[in-house]
Amino acid sequence: MSDTNRDSTIVTLEIIGLVITFLACIAAYLALIPEGKRWPFQTQATATYSVTVLLTNTPLPPTETSMPTDTPVPSTPTEAPTLSPVQTVEHYYHLLNNKEYEKAWAMFTPWFQEHQVADNIDDYIDWARQVKEVVVVDTQILEQTDTEATVLAHLLYEMQDGRTLEYANLRIYLERETADHAWLFGGIEP
Repeated sequence: MSDTNRDSTIVTLEIIGLVITFLACIAAYLALIPEGKRWPFQTQATATYSVTVLLTNTPLPPTETSMPTDTPVPSTPTEAPTLSPVQTVEHYYHLLNNKEYEKAWAMFTPWFQEHQVADNIDDYIDWARQVKEVVVVDTQILEQTDTEATVLAHLLYEMQDGRTLEYANLRIYLERETADHAWLFGGIEP
């Protein structure tokens, strides 16, 4: 076996080991999060991994599936899949709870920013700082097309001044340009 093939095999095994470790860490992390707070994974997470690694002095057989050297490597990373409408709503409140106000503001359409939220991002941040935490009690999809969706949400806003505001049937209207784009908040109706 040539040194190049052996090095390639070792690198491949190291990458596989890292991926398995990463998946095990995610499963362990999800197991620590209380039920109902697992955004975007609202169901019980169970993961079982079984890995057997044999280390011997026996050289590995040569592989027939090596990548040709003239294969082009993509210059841009593959985009992550967009979130579902329900996941989008849950993600927005996750950002708000984590005080990531600029990212939360970016989830609004320009019309929504101007007409339903605040005059500008500074006013939005001033309002958002009054919110201690938002508990997403329930979310469900009411309607969905490729470019529009309506999510019904039950939310509890715990404010910094001690008040709790409940919105049991909040309709959140989402929109996007095409099925490949992320959902944005286009309107809210209590």
